[in-house]
Amino acid sequence: MEKPKYNKEINMFKYLDIIAYVFLINLSLYLVLKAKFSSNISIQKTNIYLWMSTITTLLETIFFHIYGLFSLSEKTFKDSIYSLALSIILINTLIWFITLFDRNFIYAKNIFLILAIYQYFILSIWTIFSWKVQEKLSPIKNLMIIGGKDEVENIIGKLTKEKNNNINIKYICNNIEVLEDYIDEIDEIVVCSNILDEYKELIINQSINYNKEIYIVPKIYDIVMTNSRLKEFDDMPVLKIDSLSIPFGKRIVKRLCDIIISSIFIIVLSPIMLIVSIIIKNYDKGPILYKQERVTNGNREFKVYKFRTMVVDAEKMTGPVLATDKDPRITPVGRVLRSTRLDELPQLFNVLKGDMSIVGPRPERAYFIKEFTKEMPEFKYRTAVKAGITGLAQVLGKYTTTPEDKLRYDLMYIKNYSLFLDFKILVQTLKVVFIKESSQGVVKDKEKVFRKLDIEGLDSSGIVKF
Repeated sequence: MEKPKYNKEINMFKYLDIIAYVFLINLSLYLVLKAKFSSNISIQKTNIYLWMSTITTLLETIFFHIYGLFSLSEKTFKDSIYSLALSIILINTLIWFITLFDRNFIYAKNIFLILAIYQYFILSIWTIFSWKVQEKLSPIKNLMIIGGKDEVENIIGKLTKEKNNNINIKYICNNIEVLEDYIDEIDEIVVCSNILDEYKELIINQSINYNKEIYIVPKIYDIVMTNSRLKEFDDMPVLKIDSLSIPFGKRIVKRLCDIIISSIFIIVLSPIMLIVSIIIKNYDKGPILYKQERVTNGNREFKVYKFRTMVVDAEKMTGPVLATDKDPRITPVGRVLRSTRLDELPQLFNVLKGDMSIVGPRPERAYFIKEFTKEMPEFKYRTAVKAGITGLAQVLGKYTTTPEDKLRYDLMYIKNYSLFLDFKILVQTLKVVFIKESSQGVVKDKEKVFRKLDIEGLDSSGIVKF
C-alpha cells in the first residue's frame, strides 16, 4: 500500500532541513572568518576555513542527530531551541580544544565566542521556521490502545502529558475480535505488554494488512530478542540470541575509556568538588562524603561515594527507604546538589577504581534489588554489566518513570551496547543535567484524564471511544 502523502512531504522536508543546517552553520563560519581576516586572505587562512568547515560539519551532524534537531516534529519548541544552543556550545568548545594543539590555527583561536553567537542567531531563525513547517506537515494521528486497564491508564497518562506528539487517542480496546471493525478509523496502534503473544501476532498481521503503524510495549522476552542473528540448521532458518552481557573485547575498550574519561573529569572538576566539600562541611559540620553499599556486575558489593545531601544518620530511624521528592531528610545544600547532579561527582573515583563505569545501569542497594526482584524477576539481569554514573534510563526516563520502565531501558542498553551508544548517552546526560524534572500535577492530570474513560463500557463491549 502507498504511504500517506504527509509522510512523504515531511520526509522530503527533513532532507532539506539537514542541507539547510549544514549550509547555515558554514555560512556563519565564513562570515566570522571573513570579518576576522578582512581582506588579508592567504592560503594558510583559506586552509583554516576549509579545515574548520569540515570538522564543524562533522560535529554538527553528530550532535544534531543525538539531540534530535533533524526531527523537530518530535520535539517541543522549547526543547528544540535548548538543544540547538547546547549543540553549538559543544561544537565550538571541541573545535577550540582541538586548535590548541596546532600553531597553524593561532589566527582562529579567539573567534569562537563570536562564532557561537553568529551560529545561534542564524540557526535559531531556521530552527523556528523548520519547527513550524514540520508542525504543519505533521497531522493529528488517531490512535488505538490495546491492553488491560492498568497499563492502558499508564500509557494514556504518558501520552496526554506530551505537548507535541500530534496524537489523538480515539479508542481503547481489550478485545482484538473487534479490531478489524474500527481499524480504518485509526492511524496507529499501541499494544500493551500484557497482551498474549498469540494476540500480538494477530494485531501485527492486521496492522500490516491495513498499513497501520504499530507500537509495542516490550516484555523482557522482546528485549532479549533484540539484535538476534540469523543462522541455519542445514536449510532451516534459526535465530541466535547472545547472552545478556558485553563481549570481552568491548569490555576492554569500555574500561580504557572509563579510565581516560574519569581521569580527565576528576582533574577538570576538582575545583568544583573542593568548593562543594567546603560548603557541605560548613553547613552542619558533618561528613562530606556519603558511603553506601551498592551492587555492581556479578552481584559484587562495593561502597559508592556521593556528596552527602541528607542529614547525618538519615536512615537510622527509618531503615532503607528510597528518597522522595521534597524528602524532609534532604538538606538545603543537598537539594541544590541533587538538582544539579553534583552529588554524583565523587563516583568518578568509583569508576577509576573499577567498581563502576561511566555509563551503565545505576547501582542499587542489595535490599532494593531483593525487593524489586520479587515483583520483577528479571531485575537481577541489570547486574550483568558494571553499574554506571549515568545510563539510558537516566537520559530517556523521568523522575516519575516506573521501576519496570527503567528496567526495560537498562536491559535495552545491555542488548544494544556499543561505544557510540555510550558516547550518545554521555552527550545526552550533559543536556538532562540542566533540566529540573518536576512531578507536581501528575496525579491531578491522571485523574482528569481517566474521568473520560468508561471502564465498565470497555469490559462489556471490548472497545470504547476515548
